[in-house]
Amino acid sequence: MAVAQEDSALKKSTLRKSALTYSKIDKKNLRDDVYTIVLNALMSGQYAPGEHLAIDRVARELDVSPTPVREALVHLEQTGLVERVALRGYRVARPLSQEQIRQLIDIRRVLEVAAAERAYGAPGLVPALTKAHKHHREEALKLEKKERQGMLKPEDFYAYFDADWDFHQTIFDRCGNIYISKTVQDLAFNIHRMRQSVARNDSDGLIAVQEHEAILHAFESGDVDDARRAVNAHLDGVLERSMGDAQEETAEEAAKAVQ
Repeated sequence: MAVAQEDSALKKSTLRKSALTYSKIDKKNLRDDVYTIVLNALMSGQYAPGEHLAIDRVARELDVSPTPVREALVHLEQTGLVERVALRGYRVARPLSQEQIRQLIDIRRVLEVAAAERAYGAPGLVPALTKAHKHHREEALKLEKKERQGMLKPEDFYAYFDADWDFHQTIFDRCGNIYISKTVQDLAFNIHRMRQSVARNDSDGLIAVQEHEAILHAFESGDVDDARRAVNAHLDGVLERSMGDAQEETAEEAAKAVQ
């Protein structure tokens, strides 16, 4: 009980610190501010998957009325990060199932291979990708060090995830197709949910770094077919690593979960 109370107090303190950032914004922006604060709390892991999000409690934590919190949660339900439960309100979405992960990797494969084909040879791509790869490797080494020391915690993964995704985003930014980029951004929240299962397991960052390095080398000295193969090989690895403890379900159940 004491641990639970301490954890609740920590979340309340963190959310209020976030709220202070918005304290000077006009009242008419309150709904957007509350949405941003709760979104950041979800994305940074301050709320655990499956945790109940009581509107009154969140409102007290932010020192606002329940109305902007309720509006924020309605909006967040559309992202898939929270779920509405009959007679109980909202909860943080559970990690993706194995079938949902398979489907997510399928669409990532379509988009990322298409982006790689279009970005191949783009001016400035290789230097930008080299920089992103260096940052990703640095963050992976930090995780590796913490894991060796027995100090690895779920929240340690978030800077690594950002660096990992920056590598992919570098390719999207130079693919010359705004609709590919926009579609990928629409998937960002579900990619975050997929990573929730990874963050419960040991770090595999250095494996992903090696896969990214193969992609970089393909852009540096290979041809477009090499780039395509390297992206597909990386996504094969992501699929295998992301399964973790994800629950199995049918395609029909997976479809219901995203409706």
